[in-house]
Amino acid sequence: MCNRGYGYNALYRYTPEGYLGELVNRAAGGTEVSHHMYQYDPLGRRTRGERWGQVLQ
Repeated sequence: MCNRGYGYNALYRYTPEGYLGELVNRAAGGTEVSHHMYQYDPLGRRTRGERWGQVLQ
């Protein structure tokens, strides 16, 4: 899924279970401004997030 507007693009990728797995934001020129990846436990609770290789708590 891609959301376009206000000079940026957002790409959302979902896991087979339907949870958000990856979010990439790009400026209008295509420069990546943020990149987030998420993991979930079996109950669907987010257990881990990473941004450009940095672990988010």
